Amino acid sequence: MNRFERVMAAIDRQPVDRFPADIWCVQEVRDRLLDHCGTDDWMHVLDALDIDGIINLRPPYIGPALPDLGEEYKCDEWGFVTRRQCHGTGFRG
Repeated sequence: MNRFERVMAAIDRQPVDRFPADIWCVQEVRDRLLDHCGTDDWMHVLDALDIDGIINLRPPYIGPALPDLGEEYKCDEWGFVTRRQCHGTGFRG
């Protein structure tokens, strides 16, 4: 069973060979995994770790223009405002 078949079977509540696995990580962890695997291709990392990698797909935002809050703050399509955070190795957000 390949990753697509595994994920789709799980969504359809069908038997799977194993539970689908995914990974969510901050950019610093992603960069270290890419370095560790000696690649710049994230799919190669997913293959090396046997992670199915459920890709977050969503339609493009086509509503009214979002407010520009500068570099430190960001407003998403739901109106949520986030602020960049320093994690000791760089900024995220």
